[in-house]
Amino acid sequence: MLQNIPFEQACRVLLDRCGVMPLETVPLTRAHGRVLAADLVAEVSVPAFDRSPYDGYAFIAADAVSAGKDNPVSLRVIGEAAAGCVPEYRVSSGEAYKIFTGALVPEGADAIVKYEDTDAGPSAGAAGSIVRLFTPALRPDIIRAGEDVKEGDLVAPAGASIDAALAASLAAQGFDRVRVYKRPVVGILSTGAELAEPGDAPENGKIIDTNRYSLEGVCLAAGAETVWLGVVGDDAEEIAARLRLLDACDMIFLTGGVAGSEHDLTQRALKLLGAEILVERVQLKPGGACVYAAMDGKLICGFSGSPAAAMVNYFAVVRPVLRKLCGLKEYMNTEIQAALSEDYPKKSAGTRIIRGRLDLSDGTVRIKTERRLRTERRPRADDQGNTVLRSLIGCDVAAIIPKGSPSLPRGTVLKAFWLN
Repeated sequence: MLQNIPFEQACRVLLDRCGVMPLETVPLTRAHGRVLAADLVAEVSVPAFDRSPYDGYAFIAADAVSAGKDNPVSLRVIGEAAAGCVPEYRVSSGEAYKIFTGALVPEGADAIVKYEDTDAGPSAGAAGSIVRLFTPALRPDIIRAGEDVKEGDLVAPAGASIDAALAASLAAQGFDRVRVYKRPVVGILSTGAELAEPGDAPENGKIIDTNRYSLEGVCLAAGAETVWLGVVGDDAEEIAARLRLLDACDMIFLTGGVAGSEHDLTQRALKLLGAEILVERVQLKPGGACVYAAMDGKLICGFSGSPAAAMVNYFAVVRPVLRKLCGLKEYMNTEIQAALSEDYPKKSAGTRIIRGRLDLSDGTVRIKTERRLRTERRPRADDQGNTVLRSLIGCDVAAIIPKGSPSLPRGTVLKAFWLN
């Protein structure tokens, strides 16, 4: 068992113990947010043929080289090309084809002009009529076959998250079903005799359990499903009994009882369970109190009961692990450099993580931290405290203040990770 190690090392320990989920096939209509299980290599070019980007006329560019406002070029219209139809005739010199948006470009034509650059409106230009062009074909303005994807191109690699554009690309390749990684099921367990449920009237000394909801939220955001394992009081054997539900889960998150005091029973429960404790405590504030264990090839992650501490530990250590389990190829947090948007007044004896929002408003990458609504102008370090969830609302970036740092002025550039 490793104790009080850097949080980055703890993440690597867990990643080494983490596999990926098995595969399944799902309808494309249900694939958004799922993780692609195999490289998507284009079997067909998209678009499959040259087509028109707008309504107008298709012709041979050389015929209109001299066209101008005072020197129009006249062409004979030989037909119409509508989307979804194959033009009947080949375009020869001196001829034009009336064409509509998305239609296949007639054979022989190599340029298209908009209606607005002719003397014919949308209702004009029937076969046999004459259309006059007032501009040369300075640009071909044809959507070429394969302009989006050419046959044989890698559209997306295995491990890519299926977003709206990738789903559309899968459809363009003819897929109505897709092979993906199964969603992992994360069991969530809260411990502590002091916990009450939302909606209850808590007695003196009771605390509303918020960790269930924050951890469910981050799991869903990562692409996992959750199952609620309930609230357990301060009883190591009962905690161990709930942890045996790991058989029905792929991972367990539990909160509370990890600090190691006589009232903290998570480590004792893990030993009763027969789990291998991998790491106890990490060098991190908030979120240093934690325990990570493994059993039957699955991970159990124990977080502090303090809401913000649990979330910071999740983002810094466990989020990449859960994303790897989901099958994502790019599972690590994206590292960036971010400047403080305001002073950070507190010295940092140990490694500290502050959370906030990415601010690009002045062209500089900044982390904008949330401040209390108050009359004081100076920021307060307790806005980043263990229990302050407010600073995590809308949080999309976390910055690392190195061990031994003094108070830091606005503009200090820090290593950070973007929670994209």
